[in-house]
Amino acid sequence: MSSQNTISEKMEKIKTLFQQTSDFASATDDLKSILLQINHSENEFYSVAFEATAMAFAEKDIIENSSLNRWKLFLLEEAESHSSQVHVGLGWALAKHNIDIQFYLGTVEPFMISRVLDGIGYYDGIFKQRQSINSKKISDKIDAVQLKHYDQGIGRSIWYSFLGNIPKVKEMIDSFPSSRHADLWRGIGIAFTYVGGFNEKMLDELYLMAAEHKSQLFIGAALVAKGRAQSNTLNPETDKVCGAWFNLSASDTVEIINNLLQDPTNKTYDQWLSAIEKQLTQSIIQKI
Repeated sequence: MSSQNTISEKMEKIKTLFQQTSDFASATDDLKSILLQINHSENEFYSVAFEATAMAFAEKDIIENSSLNRWKLFLLEEAESHSSQVHVGLGWALAKHNIDIQFYLGTVEPFMISRVLDGIGYYDGIFKQRQSINSKKISDKIDAVQLKHYDQGIGRSIWYSFLGNIPKVKEMIDSFPSSRHADLWRGIGIAFTYVGGFNEKMLDELYLMAAEHKSQLFIGAALVAKGRAQSNTLNPETDKVCGAWFNLSASDTVEIINNLLQDPTNKTYDQWLSAIEKQLTQSIIQKI
């Protein structure tokens, strides 16, 4: 079986898990039953079930105009170790209901706003492809500062839409304005690393295709390593990506970026990302 077939199969697993979990969580408010459903999920993509539940809960909150009370309780009491995916799930809900997002973003912890915007971008890239991908239109709910995180989600959606076909992925990214390329490639780095199913050739091919934006692949892989470590789902494929691209184990990568997170000079999320890029780029230079 080819690696591209393996990637497609993994994407189908993710899609099925998300749909089944979101349907279940939408149909009941019995958190105990929902958690039992989540606990039956395959460990590799365990966090996807939390993302789906978060979307369902956020949707209920939005419909009831309850200031995300249900979603916040789920995050704080049951899902803190899956925080990134829970915030992406909130982004799904906001995009799905096509509402003014600024009020809701104001209630989210500042460092996690980027993941909500990522979720909005991913949703738009998958379900509003004609506007966001083909026509390159940017949602009027996204301002210039937020665009880079929205585009990270758009980048992830491109990887899924083209089922890991690297030449087609690059062709699509190249069709966007050059100012958006870096953030799209960071999204590719996240999706490639999280989904897995690749071989050594694909690791090298994607690295070369990213060209001047390969450091954005590094950041994407590092973010996946952090999320997987936090949720106790770290796997050999994440370790392989980190080793191949910037000469670190996944565990060492997580330690480095967590230390950068504690550095008081990295006050904002964007400053933290820049520090990660600098550190991981230095690792590949030392390898050479």
